[in-house]
Amino acid sequence: MPRRRDIVVREATDSELDDLHHLLPAIPDGSVAVRARVLLARVAGDTVGLVVLGREPVSAEGVTALEIAELDVRPGLDRRRITRALVAAAAAEAAALGCDHVLLPGAVTPRRRRIALVSALRRRLCLPAERRPA
Repeated sequence: MPRRRDIVVREATDSELDDLHHLLPAIPDGSVAVRARVLLARVAGDTVGLVVLGREPVSAEGVTALEIAELDVRPGLDRRRITRALVAAAAAEAAALGCDHVLLPGAVTPRRRRIALVSALRRRLCLPAERRPA
């Protein structure tokens, strides 16, 4: 069982994307790298999970959010810790892009999505508050 400090999340390289194409959603009008950003969770050099983020923030009804299009953790592993690391990385990415919200995938069906405040995700994940310039 990996400890939280053993999980490293970083952006996937082009060669890693080629190796992971079977895990990523099919996008008919362009490659995944063009339409999305992929972050990988790695433990001891092995890829154990990934999160697919929208390339650009989405805006609707006065809310700007970064979309998590896909989140996957390899079966048989400590899914909670790895998922937590991936969602924390997505929240950090959203904050870096100036988004106040993250659009989370639905657990039952992709149509049932949830929107969460970045600050609420950070509190829920016990992460330090994001400091914004005054």
